[in-house]
Amino acid sequence: CASLQVPEVTVDQLQAWLADSQSQGSGHQQQPPLVLVDTRHDAEQQVSVLPGHTLTQHEFEQRREELRQ
Repeated sequence: CASLQVPEVTVDQLQAWLADSQSQGSGHQQQPPLVLVDTRHDAEQQVSVLPGHTLTQHEFEQRREELRQ
């Protein structure tokens, strides 16, 4: 089974990526959908929630094949 390469990003990189995806017009090439995977422990996730379409690590592992496409 081939492993899925998942890049890590900084807060600044994520902010730029989100801003870029919101400013894309019809003339720009569409970027792949952004999927955030929250790898923090449950106790850390209960303190604060990441906004948007964020998956827990468990959810990501369950949907891995679906997200490859």
